[in-house]
Amino acid sequence: MFGVFCERFDMTVGEVAEKRRPEIHGLVQELSRIGRMTIGVEIPTDHLVGRLVAYSEPIPAFRARVGAFEWRHGWFVERARALGAATPVHEDLLKSIGKL
Repeated sequence: MFGVFCERFDMTVGEVAEKRRPEIHGLVQELSRIGRMTIGVEIPTDHLVGRLVAYSEPIPAFRARVGAFEWRHGWFVERARALGAATPVHEDLLKSIGKL
């Protein structure tokens, strides 16, 4: 998840966690809705964001990239399309880095 932000904003994981929290929250909210609609998993957005940021803390200088698109971001793209669910934040981010 950090990869798309690192690429889009030319930032490290630590910079994204510190300076792009509203954008992280928006993307997590959007993608968690797809997860909930697909497999019935419901986790509060604030909890997910907190866990993702905590996961990133040991690697603040790392510049993540979007990799394994098909089974990471691609899964969400395919599921959203199949459900007819809009994911404008996700799609805009992916378009901005040339992945859609």
